[in-house]
Amino acid sequence: KQATRATFIKSAMNFARKYNLDGIDIDWEYPANEDQGGRPVDTQSFTLLLKEFREAIDKEAGNGKSKLLLTIAAPAGPWNIKNIEISKFYKYLDWINLMTYDLHGSWDSVTGPHTALYATDGISVDDAVTAYLNAGVPSTKIMLGMAHYGRGWTLKSSSDHEMGSNATGASKSGTCTGENGYLSKY
Repeated sequence: KQATRATFIKSAMNFARKYNLDGIDIDWEYPANEDQGGRPVDTQSFTLLLKEFREAIDKEAGNGKSKLLLTIAAPAGPWNIKNIEISKFYKYLDWINLMTYDLHGSWDSVTGPHTALYATDGISVDDAVTAYLNAGVPSTKIMLGMAHYGRGWTLKSSSDHEMGSNATGASKSGTCTGENGYLSKY
């Protein structure tokens, strides 16, 4: 609703000013994704939030304050890209932080690269960047997120260990991460 968006925008801007921050990054994972509690109305609400945020930032900057940055953490998976209006909202943003990681993981029934630059399944860094460029986003507004960790699976068969092998779930937790299916070295 417009009133709750306005309250959030004002609160976020006050927080940014209080702590002398450069701007605000919206990380809504993910508008209209029903598996995560999203609703169809989220698609338009997300666009309206960004539009109204930009208007508030521009208005405030006109009152002698430096202009806050407005960015988002944006989905790279096609199942979440389809739920947002990239061609409508990108113009309200200073840049888009494209989350080009976790494209595959233990939630899949087969192994796969979680941050593939290219792939044949339509789920890759290149596919995500192409979707945003095709929606009209200038390349200068796209920042790629990179993963410095790995995803792991428990294989259905120890003799089948290629990409695309059948899996029964997450690997055992990593020493550093403490989370099943998530591996890192610090």
